[in-house]
Amino acid sequence: MAILTLFAACKPHPNVGDVDKATLVGRWKVVLQDNQPVLTDNRIVFCFNADGTGTQTLAADLNNVGEKAWYVEQRLKYTLEGNALHTQWMNSSVVLEWLASITSMTDQQFVVAPSRVLLQTEPLSDMPQSTWQRVSEDYRDDIIGLWEGTSHVGITYGDHNHRWLYTPSGQYFYYSQDSVDGKGTGKWVISENSLNEYDVDGDYLACRWKQTEDAKEDREFWDITINDKNMSWSALRQAADGQLFNASFTMRRVSPTSSEMETYLPGKWVAYMIDGKPLPTNEKSVHTFDGHGAVYYTISDTVKDMSEWHNQLKLNYSTNGDYLVEKGLDKNGNMVQWRSSVAEMNNSEMLFYAFSSMRDIEGDDQPYHEIRLQKINADYRQMILCGKDSIWKGVDGEGKYGDYHHLWEYQDADATGTCRYIYYSNVDGKWQNDDAEPGKYMVDGNWLATGWKEQTGEYNYEWWDIEIVGDTMKWSGIREDGLNTFTLVKVPKSSVGPFRE
Repeated sequence: MAILTLFAACKPHPNVGDVDKATLVGRWKVVLQDNQPVLTDNRIVFCFNADGTGTQTLAADLNNVGEKAWYVEQRLKYTLEGNALHTQWMNSSVVLEWLASITSMTDQQFVVAPSRVLLQTEPLSDMPQSTWQRVSEDYRDDIIGLWEGTSHVGITYGDHNHRWLYTPSGQYFYYSQDSVDGKGTGKWVISENSLNEYDVDGDYLACRWKQTEDAKEDREFWDITINDKNMSWSALRQAADGQLFNASFTMRRVSPTSSEMETYLPGKWVAYMIDGKPLPTNEKSVHTFDGHGAVYYTISDTVKDMSEWHNQLKLNYSTNGDYLVEKGLDKNGNMVQWRSSVAEMNNSEMLFYAFSSMRDIEGDDQPYHEIRLQKINADYRQMILCGKDSIWKGVDGEGKYGDYHHLWEYQDADATGTCRYIYYSNVDGKWQNDDAEPGKYMVDGNWLATGWKEQTGEYNYEWWDIEIVGDTMKWSGIREDGLNTFTLVKVPKSSVGPFRE
C-alpha cells in the first residue's frame, strides 16, 4: 500500500469498450489498491476537465528528485483514447506521467489495471490495480475561516485543544491557549510554527509545517467533511508496528459563515481596540460597507494642507467566506489593498485580523493586527448643525486645546461639500472667532473630526466620540493623559450675549 504517485505507459486493456470522456470529467480519489483501503497519507486526487487539462494532488514524495516538494493541485494535461488514460505534468525539472487502462467505469467509480509511473520518462514505480471514487464535494471555500477543535481520536500531531485559521492564500495559523501556572487564560496565541501551508482538493486536506524554522518538515493528510458550522477530519493511519488505526478530529466554526457576513457586514463600523488595547480616539477609523461591494473609510490623518485632511477613501470590497479583501485607488492614484480575516462577528461587534492595513505591524511575532470594531447605528451629521438662531455652548469639560468656556457653531456643507465651524472665545464681554479662519469638521456616525488654523498659522487636529440627545452633546476622547470629556448644550444664539463684528 506504500505507493508513490502517478503512473505511466500501458497498452489498452483487452475486451473493454471505449470510455466516455464526459464520464471521466470531474474529481477522483484513489480509495483501494488490490482491493485494500489506501492509507489517507497515500491518497492521490485527480481532477479532469473537459478540455484535456486538469490537476493532481499527490500525498507522497517522489524519490530521486533531489527535493522534498509540495505536489498539490499540479496542473496537467491528459488524453483518453478508448480506455487508455495518459496523464502528464511538469514541475520545474520534474516530469511525471501515467498511462493507465480503465477496466470498468461508472458515474461514481472507475477501476484501473496494474499500471506504471514514469519520472523523467523513465519507469519509477508500479501501481497495483486501483479503484477511484468520484468526489462531488469541494470544501476549498468552506474551510476558510477560524475553527476550534472540539474532540479527537487516535494518534495525531496534537490534540483538539487548539484553533486553526485558514486563509484563501493557502496559509494557515495554529493557535494554542495561553496558560499561567497550568491554568488557561482564555487568550489564544499563535504557535511558533513556520511554513504552515495547506491545500484542499475536493474533500482532501493536505497540511505541512515546521515546528521551528530549522526543524524537519511535518505533513499530515485528512479526508474532511464540512456541514454548516461543523468540520470533521478522518484518516486511516498505520502505526510503527504495522497496525492500522483510525484518527479523527471534530471542530466548530468560530468565524462567521458567508451568509452571516452578508447579513452583518453592511453598515457603519468604528474601530475601537487594537491588539487588546483601546485605540486612542485620534487613531480610530470608520468603515462603512454599503452591501453592494463599496466600502468608505474615514481615517484620522493630519496632512498639513487640510485639502483632504479627513482622508475619506472609497474602495471596493469582496468576501470569500470570512475573508475580506478591500482594494482600489487612493487619492493619489496608488493601488491600495487590505486583507483581513473576520474572526468573530454579530450585529453589534466584529473582530478581524488585519494582515495588511494602514497600521504598521510591529515586531515579527504577530503577522497581523487584531482589531475590534463596533457597529454604529447613530449618525449625528444633521443633529450637530446649529442653524441661524442657535449655537452650542460648553458647560463642562477640558481638553488639550482648551476648556468648556467657548461656543461652537457648526454649519452645513458648502457647495464643495466642505463642512465648517466657528470656535468662539469671549473677549471683553463679546464673543469672537478664536481662530485665523473657520475650521473644518466632519461627522461620520458618532465620530467627530475637527481641524483648524491657529492665529499663529499652525494647524491642529482633534477627533472625538460624540453622543447627541436632544439639545445636549457629549464628547469623549481617549488621549495620552487619559479620558477627556466635554458637555455642550444647544441654546438660542441670542441668549449668550453680543458677538463682535
